[in-house]
Amino acid sequence: MARSLDTTGGRRPAGGAGPQGRAHYAVLALTEIALRDCSAPVPLSEIAARHDLSLRYLEQIFVRLRRAGLVRSVRGPGGGYCLMPDARTVSIAAIMAAVEPDCDTTGGRAPAGGSGDGSGSDECPVCRLWDAFHSHALRYLEQVSLADVVAGRIPEGILASRERTGPAGPAGPAAPGSAVTAPAADGAI
Repeated sequence: MARSLDTTGGRRPAGGAGPQGRAHYAVLALTEIALRDCSAPVPLSEIAARHDLSLRYLEQIFVRLRRAGLVRSVRGPGGGYCLMPDARTVSIAAIMAAVEPDCDTTGGRAPAGGSGDGSGSDECPVCRLWDAFHSHALRYLEQVSLADVVAGRIPEGILASRERTGPAGPAGPAAPGSAVTAPAADGAI
């Protein structure tokens, strides 16, 4: 019997069928396939049943994964899907890009550098914060391979960095040399 992986912790991720859901389910399904090392194609119906997912929804996700060259389909009796590249070469960022090609990480505004419409979005400190956050998250996900997820080797660079700098937030001190700036006496940043 093939190993199964429950990456949901017994619950469905928030967002259901939205972008976070598609990426979650894509990584979940590809992890199931990678666990088997493609000794035989894995039917989507088996993954859907094991994780209580809609087969039709999973099929839609796999159309995108196949177009991106991440899986190949095998038709007929005993058919299903296999990973195309080795799991060590598939980053989580690549999976997300395949299933979320239109994902807007800028919150619906122009990316850093300005919108060109005079709105000054490139001057907004909160906008720069989210741009930096999304950029950092993308770099992290580019470093995590599907093989890392299968083996439970999730790089702890972000966690280790947080432990070195101390807690964040209102009660926690800022890390030495951080870009956090206190408001000026007149309230300007």
